[in-house]
Amino acid sequence: MRADHDDHDADVGRIREITGGPTLPEGACRSWTRLYAGLEEFIADLTEHIRLENEILFPQFEPATA
Repeated sequence: MRADHDDHDADVGRIREITGGPTLPEGACRSWTRLYAGLEEFIADLTEHIRLENEILFPQFEPATA
């Protein structure tokens, strides 16, 4: 599952590349504004989801290292 997270990071990187950050284009209408706000929210939610799994959930099922 950690490999999936790496794939998601690459996908988010591509979204950021395509959208310039995401940075709204000059003169963006309300639809674009909502779209970019939704992208920011999605990226933040996905980032938090990945962090929680990597730092809290997965370690509970991995062997302890000495």
